[in-house]
Amino acid sequence: MTTQQPSIRRTTLIGIFASALIATMAACSAPDPAPVAESTTGAPASSAPELSPITLDVLQTTPGYPNLPDLATVYGSAEDFNLTLEILTANGGGAANQQFAAGEGDIFVTGFSSALHLGQAGMETTILAANTHANSFVLVSMAGSDITTLQDLKGKKVGITGPAATSDQALRYELLKAGMSVDDVEYIALGGVPAIMAALEQGHVDAATVFSPIVDQAMEDGKIQIVADWVTHPYVTTILLARTEDLKADPAPFCRYLDAYKAGLDMLKNDADFAFDVARRAAGDGITDTAVQAALDNYLENYVHWDVTFTRDLYDFAKEFTIGSGYFVEEGYPTFEQLTEGTPQC
Repeated sequence: MTTQQPSIRRTTLIGIFASALIATMAACSAPDPAPVAESTTGAPASSAPELSPITLDVLQTTPGYPNLPDLATVYGSAEDFNLTLEILTANGGGAANQQFAAGEGDIFVTGFSSALHLGQAGMETTILAANTHANSFVLVSMAGSDITTLQDLKGKKVGITGPAATSDQALRYELLKAGMSVDDVEYIALGGVPAIMAALEQGHVDAATVFSPIVDQAMEDGKIQIVADWVTHPYVTTILLARTEDLKADPAPFCRYLDAYKAGLDMLKNDADFAFDVARRAAGDGITDTAVQAALDNYLENYVHWDVTFTRDLYDFAKEFTIGSGYFVEEGYPTFEQLTEGTPQC
């Protein structure tokens, strides 16, 4: 009996949208292999029958340290699972939602609210996993600024990634919790975190919502001060999302990806040199090794959801956050079961 490649949607950044022709491949029909020893990454050992190749596009919202597990999968564990992963990027949740709705990406690494926004637009999605359990955004102002508390933001301009993005919702949620109005500040959508930081330094905004490693480098350089660090506030900053129709058609590629993803997380946790290399790649130019390490340590200690399972507790936290931001209401809010009923039992 032969093994053929599983079916999976293939898209690119250069214009193949939802109406594009989906390449057709037959489902994997190989018999279950006999039990074999596993490698240290969690992948099948070299003595196991070779897995059929799978290629997946992974669309990321606002690339940064919340995406380290995806990069660990690309650079560490994907090869062991015969996966080819192409990373696509977008700046801000709004733009990314539009790209995923248009057909880009097979797996969407994004904020929890993307599942809500896409659902409101009539698109059925399923949460595959969660990779963080705390809010990764930090509110900052320039060093020496008179903006040191949320109350000091009244009448000020604040840089965010995009309207209704996690950075926007986080700020609104915290303002309302502090007894302020969401109209007390002016929201300036700037896309990626580097652009937000540049706008802050150039005086185009008075404060900014940013995350690692940009914030770590700016702190090291003495450029900024922390107005509010929301790491203690539980929230699923990043989830892995898939189109429900794709999962129903063939869950096997997504199960393969989740297995590789978990193996990549294990490598981040247990191999310090590998973890630093991945963090170094994610940081890009202009970030010192010291800032990279500081950001990595903070991320691994405070943010990573090692279990990856999207639990009911995480759902409850996310619901409180999204409704508390004022962007969503209780009526018609999707249930935990609706968001996870298609999650494959791999």
